[in-house]
Amino acid sequence: ALVSPDEFEASARGPYDRLVAGVYRGYEASLRSQNALDFDDLLVRPVRLLADEELRLRYARLFAHVLVDEYQDTNRCQYEFIHAITKDHRRLFVVGDDDQSIYRWRGADLSNILDFEKDHPDATIVRLEQNYRSTGRILAAANSVIRRNVGRKGKELWTENGEGDPVTLIEVPDDQAEAMVVLKAIKTGLERGEVTPDACAILYRTNAQSRALENAFQLGAVPYQVVGGLRFYERREIKDVLAYLRILVNPGDDVALRRVLNVPARGIGRKTLEDLETWAKERGISLLEAARTAARGDVDLVRDAAKSKLGELAAVVDRASADLAVRPVGEVAEEILSSIGYREYLEKEFDREAMARWENVAELLAAMQEFADSEEREDASVAAFLQEVSLASDVDEYDDHAPRVTFMTLHNAKGLEFPWVFIAGMEEGLFPHANSAVEHEGLEEERRLFYVGLTRGMRKVTLLTAAARRRYGGVQMSIPSRFLDEIDPDLLERKALGSKAPAPFAPRAGGAWGGAVPAGGHGTGGWGPPSVRPSRGDDFADATPRYEDESQATDALAPGARVLHPSWGEGVVESMEGRGENLKLTIRFRGGNLKKVLAIYAKLERLG
Repeated sequence: ALVSPDEFEASARGPYDRLVAGVYRGYEASLRSQNALDFDDLLVRPVRLLADEELRLRYARLFAHVLVDEYQDTNRCQYEFIHAITKDHRRLFVVGDDDQSIYRWRGADLSNILDFEKDHPDATIVRLEQNYRSTGRILAAANSVIRRNVGRKGKELWTENGEGDPVTLIEVPDDQAEAMVVLKAIKTGLERGEVTPDACAILYRTNAQSRALENAFQLGAVPYQVVGGLRFYERREIKDVLAYLRILVNPGDDVALRRVLNVPARGIGRKTLEDLETWAKERGISLLEAARTAARGDVDLVRDAAKSKLGELAAVVDRASADLAVRPVGEVAEEILSSIGYREYLEKEFDREAMARWENVAELLAAMQEFADSEEREDASVAAFLQEVSLASDVDEYDDHAPRVTFMTLHNAKGLEFPWVFIAGMEEGLFPHANSAVEHEGLEEERRLFYVGLTRGMRKVTLLTAAARRRYGGVQMSIPSRFLDEIDPDLLERKALGSKAPAPFAPRAGGAWGGAVPAGGHGTGGWGPPSVRPSRGDDFADATPRYEDESQATDALAPGARVLHPSWGEGVVESMEGRGENLKLTIRFRGGNLKKVLAIYAKLERLG
């Protein structure tokens, strides 16, 4: 929003805002001291630079025509940038769909597209309403939902593709049944030759929902790919290697140095690190320079054993930095890994997991080789590779040629298309998400997200709603999403899977659905016509859990689970309390050491 620390502090109201102002100022100072930019800086800095009129005119003349795609997702900063370089010649062409604006939570401003004619009264407007992807019934269902939004320009998609099948809604008892229904439908389609694995996508509102689906597809031996979740470049061993490379390119990167100071173990304790950081901060130098100084013995900050280890680390950096700009990234990385004995470190630290972790490192080295071998690439340096990696997104992992079913969030699915689409988790509190549905604008954005999901489907769209979901060893009852009621009933084919209620609660009178048992099912897993929906009474009082707080990393944890902590090593979860961002775990580590941790910050890895 182009609000500086000074401006935020001046407008602060109350103690919380003042706290945020202090954190904001400290964060900006930390970035400057480490010669670093974050992602938003890549947008903000150009806008601030273009405040210089001479510089602005230079770029305005350089770009005689400007085309902006996905205009509905632009934020205030991008709007100002576009305005700065086009306000003189006004040769601006934007493409966007206000009904697909789904990034308000990260700053997108829908008014940029809604007010385009007001900002550019002489503009020509062209409505693109013919859809070449989906069938008529899928588009009609999407239209019937999105027209309920007030904040939109208004359009009606149509197609020449034919009517096609109705959208299917399947009601299931719980998330396990949901996963098995999707698996069975896809396996049946594969056996009949109606579809291939890569033609199928399963979409969901939050990453945590993939767990039950993954379990089912593993059991069913159907290949799949998860887009998002724990990405390759977020794995511990990959981040270690990249941290070493970041130090070479930017010796002021204290965050990277902290990560590898004891990788492999160098006996640098917390007190020593704090002393080094304080000393460095007082003198306005980097943590690496402070370590060099301590290693030389110019200042009495660390023990003799630590001095030699810091000296070894500095020597690794110095050797790898030689001719850095002209050496390919893979060669530099291999030299570092060899000199620090990283494979041996993995074998000592991780035992049975060591091979899998080293295979990930080998995959990274292969990616570096591929990066260097690209014919279009002139620069294969460490800096060039890090730049490409830092701008990677979840969707970059999507392989549209892989013969696998695709799992991804609805946000990640934007811009993609699949012959068969399944949207799981159509329940209140999950979709629309509880955190978004409390305000009008948030609910409209959730509805746009559903519209995006529906229009990913080319031939077949299946919606699934579960009466209950297992969360952290317990069961939460659910009610179907309000969005299901917004689809024209004539466009929806409803089915229900009859089943016993999921443990640990017992079926109520009338079956697991809180109403009549679905005809034809009789609690045996058969198919029948639509079930009676659950009442909205006391049984469903907790219908809006904060699903977004429950990450994949903690979702599978339960008493008895084996975990790995970055500092304390292996342990076993003994008990749990709270949920979501407040989930606390009591873990017994080796040697009987008992620790209580907040799961969201503990950086735990699940073992076994």
